[in-house]
Amino acid sequence: MDPYRYPGSRAAAALLVALLATQLACQVTWREPEVQPLNPVVVFPSELATTCAQVRHTIRQLGTALGKDTVEGDACLFESAHIPLTHNGDPAERLDEVAYLGNQNSFSRGRYIVTASVRPTAIGNTRVHLTTRIEGFDGDYRVLRSRGLIERTIVERLTDLLGVGPIQE
Repeated sequence: MDPYRYPGSRAAAALLVALLATQLACQVTWREPEVQPLNPVVVFPSELATTCAQVRHTIRQLGTALGKDTVEGDACLFESAHIPLTHNGDPAERLDEVAYLGNQNSFSRGRYIVTASVRPTAIGNTRVHLTTRIEGFDGDYRVLRSRGLIERTIVERLTDLLGVGPIQE
């Protein structure tokens, strides 16, 4: 069947093409900024015991007790209890700054948990792997994507406490 055979079909085809082109343009226009690494792995030129002690201290500085504090052989694992987020104050404590909310900004509150594992590298440095689970509450808690702000804040605090910055290994 030839779409140009019937009256008005050319106009309908042109309208369909215009709508499709508009939809594709809108999808590109509304993209969120590029996502920072969600679970950064950083290497510090310091001993395992020193790094573990400073990671423990840094998580406690976030304003919560440790949910997990495990040191086994040549590895440490720390996990915070839930840390509350608000809608005002310091950007690192604001739900809309630390997580992508998408079109839904109806969360009444939020919280997050930080997990850090510390292991030695083959040449004597330490590798710190950070994971942040952010949740927003709108009747139920929903997991949200991190913007990387909490992770960057923790790495900055560790850098200050250790007196050395992360290195490439």
